[in-house]
Amino acid sequence: MHIQKLFFLLVSCICLNVPFVYSQESVIEVVSYEVIKNKDLQNIQFLDVRTETEYQQGYITGAVNVDALQAGKLEAYAEKLNPSKPVYLYCHSGGRSHNAALRLKKMGFKKIYDYSGGFSDWSQRKD
Repeated sequence: MHIQKLFFLLVSCICLNVPFVYSQESVIEVVSYEVIKNKDLQNIQFLDVRTETEYQQGYITGAVNVDALQAGKLEAYAEKLNPSKPVYLYCHSGGRSHNAALRLKKMGFKKIYDYSGGFSDWSQRKD
């Protein structure tokens, strides 16, 4: 009988689109150039998750370089950040920043913005 009640609760939550486990789950939002260019990039948690070599070849002013490909480096740096404040990420074109966003979500960050176009998109803009 207990299993039937659990099953009914689970089906009800799915059908009503009610979160079953967490009510304040972390959110990852993919953002565009327009969102990033309108931010005060000096005063936000803003990470460039590319390699140091890529960063030295050009970066978005205000971003801190944290190579997400180096084991444990992102997590170690994230310990210094406030997980209740938004964090913005970018890489070259979106792949690594998406992966980094998922890792930050696991660490308990509540609002993560992933600049999908990355530095590739940023560097092509002239405005």
